[in-house]
Amino acid sequence: MRPLAEELPPERIWGELVGILESASPGVALHALDHIGWIDVFPELAALRGVEQDENWHPEGDVFVHTAHVLDYTAAHLAFDNDDDRLITMTAAMCHDLGKSTNTEFIDGRIRSHGPPV
Repeated sequence: MRPLAEELPPERIWGELVGILESASPGVALHALDHIGWIDVFPELAALRGVEQDENWHPEGDVFVHTAHVLDYTAAHLAFDNDDDRLITMTAAMCHDLGKSTNTEFIDGRIRSHGPPV
């Protein structure tokens, strides 16, 4: 079914993403999408795979793994007044490091991510 993804309307893709963000373990869902080959439907998230981070600050791994952890933590530990607040917060958590896929460099012996997304 993966080849059919390009034929899906954007509203359907967004609806699937909302379902992930509303789940109890959205980070686990991201890893599942990666495992079954559907993460590329969300290219900005797929681009986070393999983007290194400074181990001193992010021992968990690359930006994709970090984002999955952030989503799971946010879903488990923050209380929301309503569904809109939850979706906005979860979307912000998911997007907080998207710029690292285009701005991560090795400078002076350290991994750095400066500047706006390119």
